Amino acid sequence: HPDLTEGDLPRLEEEQKLEVINAFNAAKLQGKLPDGLDRLIDKIRHSKMPWKTILARFFKSLTKEEEDWSKPHRRWLAHNIYLPGRNTESLDTVVIANDTSGSVTKEEQEMFYGCINSILRFTKPNKIIVICCDSQIPEGGVQTLQVKDLPLTPEKLIIKGGGGTSFDPPFEWVAENKIKPDIFLYLTDMESFFPKNPPKYPVIWCATS
Repeated sequence: HPDLTEGDLPRLEEEQKLEVINAFNAAKLQGKLPDGLDRLIDKIRHSKMPWKTILARFFKSLTKEEEDWSKPHRRWLAHNIYLPGRNTESLDTVVIANDTSGSVTKEEQEMFYGCINSILRFTKPNKIIVICCDSQIPEGGVQTLQVKDLPLTPEKLIIKGGGGTSFDPPFEWVAENKIKPDIFLYLTDMESFFPKNPPKYPVIWCATS
């Protein structure tokens, strides 16, 4: 395409990868998967993919936006054109487990901080519960953030840990406190084992590896 620049190519390549994987998943559910295609999809799936971009798209898809004719669009109403306004329903509770074990580097922790900050800023859920965890949740390691806490500076984000790694405590904390998250995000370097009993709410694993 003549309007494309060299900088657009990586983005388009990743979009095509996502489209192929989504089509593969749909065909698999319908039992229409050609022989040998699964090996090709595995190769595509395990290549380096920009999880921050994928995550942003996922959160955008969760935000519900509907036309609202009871609240017409003010800008067009001034020109005597009656168009519906937009009614956006934000997420309620987002839980983010922040792996603070000793194997997580300073650079990875900064990446986690940027991810939490972006979700709060652009997704605007009612609240984000951030759970620091290495092999356990340290005292004072659970923090609730809201849009009013922006700008989210590093000083506002509690980072406690530095020991071994266990993925179980944040899920146990959510169950014990009867939290029903719209989405649970685990930011980690994956140096541990998955919980034996997956929860019923959706979980996304964001791995720096």
